[in-house]
Amino acid sequence: MSELRADTITSATDNTDLEIQARGTGVPNLESGFKVGGTAGLPVSELRSGTDGELITWDASGNPTTVAVGTASQVLTSNGAGAAPTFQTLSTGPTELTQQSIVLNSTSTEFTGIASGARFVVLSAINFAANSAAWGPAVQIGDSGGFETSGYNGNSTNGDATTYAWSAAASCGEPNGLNSGDDLNVTWICHHVTGNSWCISCWGSKYSPSNKQLFGQGFKQLSGELDRIRFTSSSGADTFAAQGNVHVFYW
Repeated sequence: MSELRADTITSATDNTDLEIQARGTGVPNLESGFKVGGTAGLPVSELRSGTDGELITWDASGNPTTVAVGTASQVLTSNGAGAAPTFQTLSTGPTELTQQSIVLNSTSTEFTGIASGARFVVLSAINFAANSAAWGPAVQIGDSGGFETSGYNGNSTNGDATTYAWSAAASCGEPNGLNSGDDLNVTWICHHVTGNSWCISCWGSKYSPSNKQLFGQGFKQLSGELDRIRFTSSSGADTFAAQGNVHVFYW
């Protein structure tokens, strides 16, 4: 290997670029810390022109690449190790489906139209009561094939040592532990886990004529993507009094 030593190399002709070329498959090898204009490193102004709005990154193989331009109001989002970040639309917060009043003698209050990609679904039933002598509040979820009426894996309790297994629905508290005219507030949170599997938690209280705490937790595997939720009773057959409202939020 030949070696050229000089303090300054200047092109022989005015207004002509100075070229340093290698032969064959070789490339010029500049020492680490080289200077441009007397300052170490390559200034941003000397980078090759690109596309306005793109960002420089490295792909899974460690090769330089760019992040494609996003649209207005999107945010740069990490996609985890081994994947380049992308610009994505930031969620604006929960979406509320139309609030529904509980209908006299109805056995359920149903909500459909939960958008694809939802990861959390919250149902809150406020100030409601049932006509039955022994009943308990519950929810059922479903997909485009309808509501699921079996396969709920979990337990509920009234806050004591006794637990009650889920089956046909995600119940909150003792499935048959409430009486006609008991007034309640209960909330269920459905959290997407993976695939079509959902974790379901609930808590609530009976505040009239006496106080009682209600809890429940478990999971449900759906056949398809969740797009609906139903407020009902543990048996699915108990009827409600004409009071209270049901709210559903998702995001």
